[in-house]
This record gives sequence, C-alpha cells and structure tokens, in this order.
Amino acid sequence: MQKIRQGSIFLTALLLFLSFSVVQAGTISPELQSVLDTAKSREKIAVIIQFRDSLDRKQFKKMKKKLRRLKVLKELKRIAAENQTSLRSYLTTNGGEKMQSLWIINGFAVEAKPSVIKKLANRPEVLEVRLDKAVPLANDPVPAASNTEWNISMLGTEALWDQGYMGQGVTIASMDSGVDFNHLELGGNWRGGSNSWFDPHGEHTLPYDANGHGTQTMGIMAGQNLGATAIGMAPLAKWIAVKIFADNGDAFVSDIHSGFQWLLDPDGDPNTDDAPDIVNNSWGFPDTVNSCNSEFDTDIQLFNDLDIALVFSAGNLGAGQTSISPANNAGVFAVGSVDQNMLISSFSSQGPSACGQGDIYPAAVAPGYLVNTTDRTFGGIFPTATTLVVGTSFAAPHVTGAMALLLSSNPDLTPVDLEDALKFSSEDLGDAGADNVYGYGLVNAAWAYDYLNQSGECSDVDGDNFYLQSQCGTPVDCNDANSSIYPGAPEIAGDGIDQNCDGSDLMVCTDADGDGFFTEATCGTPVDCDDSNANIYPGAGEIVGDGIDQSCNGYDLSIDITKALYRANTDKLIINATSNYGSDAALVAEVPGIGDVTLNWNNSKQRWQKTVSKASKKGFDSNGSTVVSVSGPEGNMSEVLTIK
Repeated sequence: MQKIRQGSIFLTALLLFLSFSVVQAGTISPELQSVLDTAKSREKIAVIIQFRDSLDRKQFKKMKKKLRRLKVLKELKRIAAENQTSLRSYLTTNGGEKMQSLWIINGFAVEAKPSVIKKLANRPEVLEVRLDKAVPLANDPVPAASNTEWNISMLGTEALWDQGYMGQGVTIASMDSGVDFNHLELGGNWRGGSNSWFDPHGEHTLPYDANGHGTQTMGIMAGQNLGATAIGMAPLAKWIAVKIFADNGDAFVSDIHSGFQWLLDPDGDPNTDDAPDIVNNSWGFPDTVNSCNSEFDTDIQLFNDLDIALVFSAGNLGAGQTSISPANNAGVFAVGSVDQNMLISSFSSQGPSACGQGDIYPAAVAPGYLVNTTDRTFGGIFPTATTLVVGTSFAAPHVTGAMALLLSSNPDLTPVDLEDALKFSSEDLGDAGADNVYGYGLVNAAWAYDYLNQSGECSDVDGDNFYLQSQCGTPVDCNDANSSIYPGAPEIAGDGIDQNCDGSDLMVCTDADGDGFFTEATCGTPVDCDDSNANIYPGAGEIVGDGIDQSCNGYDLSIDITKALYRANTDKLIINATSNYGSDAALVAEVPGIGDVTLNWNNSKQRWQKTVSKASKKGFDSNGSTVVSVSGPEGNMSEVLTIK
C-alpha cells in the first residue's frame, strides 16, 4: 500500500526551507487539501489532527515549579484523553495506522485514507487537520583544519570552572539526530535509564546517532573534557536526548511534537519531576525565511510556563532579513554564529524577527565556525573521535552550556533570569547596542555570572584587581574573564581587542604615500588601493585606457563615446560607445531632458548602442544642454551631441 509523506525539516547547520499554510478553524489545511486532490483512494497520508479544547495555563502560574509541572502534565493528559478516545476508536475501525497521541498540543498523529481524513475535519471536536511533514537530514559543510579550543575560553568558561561551577546538578536535553554514547567524552554523563533516551521512530533503544550532528552538538554542551583538550562547556552536566531525526534523516512534525511531549514527562509519571532544565534545538523549518510559523507555539509556551529554557540555532541564511521558525518564535533564545575573531559568520541568519514587531534577532552570538567537538565512534571503534564543525547549529550549544554553568551556581534561576543575564552582560559587537546581526552581543558565562551576583558585591573573576562594578573603587573592568584586559592595560594595535577598556582597539592607520587615504578600512577613509602612489586613491581622476585604476573602483576607465548624434529631421538621438570590458561594461547614457537610457550590446559590431526615437517628445531639447554622459562600473565619460 503506497503511503504519502511530503515536505521537510532540515537541521539549521545547512538549511533548506518549507512553508506552512495559514488555515481556518475546522478545516483541512490547503497544503493537505492539495495532496488529497491527487491521492488515490487507498493511499495512506500522514496527518496531524488538532482538537479544539486547550489548556488554560494561567491557573497554574502562581504555583511553585514542581507543583506547577505536576498539575499541568496531569491536566494536559486528561484533556487529551477526553478528546481523543472516541476518535482513536473511529480511526482503528477505519484503517488508521501509526496512531500517536500528542497530548502536549491536544493533537493526534495518524496515517489514514483520503476518505477518512475528509470526515475527520467534520467532527465537532476537531479544529484542523494538517499534513505531517518531513525531509532528509542535511549534511553540514566540511571545514578546513584549525586549532579550535579557542571557543571555550572565548566565553569566559574557565573563570566559572575555577569557582567550581561545571554544570553539576543540571540536566541538558538535545533534540537532534541522536547521540553516540560510545564516545569517551559523552558516555559517562548520560543520565541513563528509560527516562533519558527517546526515539519516536522506534529504531534504537539506547542512544545512537547515524548522522553525527547530535553527537557534535552534545560534545560542545557537555563533553567531559577527558581528552587532550577541553571541548565541552558544562562537563559535569547530565544529558538526555530525543532522536527526532530517523536514521534515514527524516524528522516529521509529529515526531518533534512527540519529542517535546516526552521531555515534559520522560518517565510517563507526572509525580516524578524528571524533565530537563535546558533543551538545545539545532534545527528549524525550511522555507520559513523572514516569516513566522506557529506550529510549535503551544509547545514553546508550555516549556516557558514550566521553567525549561529553550535554545535554538538562528539559521544559516546569511545577511538580510533571514530569521526562521521556530528560532524566531517568542519564548526561545536564538543564537547566531561568530568566528575566532568575533566577526559574524557570513552564513549566520539576521533579523529582525519575523514573529515580533522589530524584535532583535538573533538574541546573541557564540562561536559557530571551525569548532572542535565530538564525532561518531562507529560503534566504539573510534572512542575519542573529533571533528571541526561549521554552522549556527554549533553556536547554540555554547549558550546551552553557558546556561548549565549558571544553573549549577544557582539552581533557582529561571529561563528568563538566564536569558537576561546572558544578553545584558554580553560583549557588544557590531553597531553600538543590540542589533540584528550580533543580537545583544557575544555571550560570556563569567560576565553573566557577575551580572546575576552584582547586588552589593565587587566581582574580580579574573584576578586583575579591577572590578566589574562601578561602586567598588576601581575603573570598571570591561572584561572580567581575561586578566590581560583591564583599564590602562597595554594595547596591541590592530588585533580587534580593547585591552585598555577605553572603548576601542588601538588602530593602525597607514598612509605611506601621503595622499590622505589609509590602507586600513577602520581608519575613517575609503581604502587606498595603492599606498605607494599619491596619484592613486579613491575618487582620483582617471587616465583613460592606461591600464591603471587611479580611482580605486576596481576598473581602468576605458569608455569611448564613438557617436553622439541628434537628427532633427527624424527626431532621433543616436549614441554608440565602446569599452575595454566589452559586453560586461553595462553602459548607461544620461541624456538631458530624458534621463538614464540603457545602452544595448551589439555583439557583431562589438559596441554599445541606443537609438532614441521621438527624442523631443520624451524631453530632449536641442536648444538646451547637449552634453551626453555614458557611464558604467568603470566610471563615466561625456560628449557634446552633434546636431544635424
């Protein structure tokens, strides 16, 4: 029997994208309807059924965390049971397969025939029936070799380790391709037991990773640092995992709902609080670039209500308005990527968030380029395997690990406490203040710790005798995780670091030829493309056709206007021009009274040309200005029109 499963979700280390349709209550979604229109009568189609009833979460807000979690879980399961019992019986009778209750959203996943699906939407308890989607898991880019342990020290991690905060007492969860627990760095801190691993596909009863992506993210979060170098942010944290991606790379929407659902109650007993403290999500919806998809809003809101932090990778769509869902949904912490020089990665998605009124996106940044981490062991054959990784998928685990360090210092911190501390203590990069490239800045675990503990205290985490707080009798230390950075410290020119805390790096500005233009981009002038010749600088006059780029625009000026003629008797204006750049010259003429006129390339005559008919009616006045200018990327030339 043929089965249909369409659409997809990729890990954000290398995103492709898909869109979800806005649907009306009590209907079949347009996307599902298009599948039904072409499906055969006996085909089975994977769908999610959304019920009308929902949980009123406000009634639990004032309860303490443990009681709040207990009450919410019990009520969610009660509502689902009341709504879904009759429908499950109907589906069983009518050939439904792979049925699963998604009590977290009061939904139900099933594979059913078109005729059955059409009847489901007419049931009074059903709000919507929509397509269950999936795509293959993407492969991450393969980076070049590099020394990469820089990523741990860049975030002030060691300063917290030195105080004894290493993630102990904290449980981190991964929703990814799985985890290879045969790895030396990861096997020892798996929490263990049936409440610590969930595979919604039923492929593996113990932690396993057919792709490596989940193993790589987990190494950054919780690698135990047993090898030659320290690669894990929170080496004493425990981890659990949901393998939302099957071995073949598929991750269905229903699988992800099921994963969120399991994390709320891993052992299936609401009376035992075994949910994680933080959940890392290095994945996202394809094709939601600069749009807002609410598929997981209910899941996210529940996690917020139950004080479980959600960290998402921001996506790999690069510059522009490229936020994606669920990372741009309210209630999650989206993380972009920087390299070792604290420069934004070219692939890192930028904001603002499409789900808010100009909300900052991402929230912050962390290392995501050439990061060293754990890799698959292939059944334990290579128990210490490591690899270099690239993508915002690997920036997010740094923030998850930083949150674990902060929680180990104070287990009463809420997700809001953690997010605020990381944002408001971050190192501001890019434009002053929060922006839609770097967010609030580069996270720093040590600074976030100081932020949380600054009430009346004087913090000197790095021991350089300068305090982070202004009331402590010293100039404020602008980096309390590095003892070589403090007010008055010696500056290293041009390294991009403000060692002396004066607000900027000591710049090197070179002008060897004395033309007033510098070779460095940071010195306030356009970059001089030849600092050995005072006649060559940005904006200098060009010598036509000498093969030298005097004006620093990347071209030698070679435009030659071979004809500029206006025939009064026919009211036609003729312009011909050539360039050493041939068909790539992209020439445009500016004609008085008419404006810009794009010239056309004549390949047989190897020239650019344009005949403007009815020129006077288009604004040209032969009694006025008759100077025509022809320009392209290389510059511009002018010629006086010949009038006949």
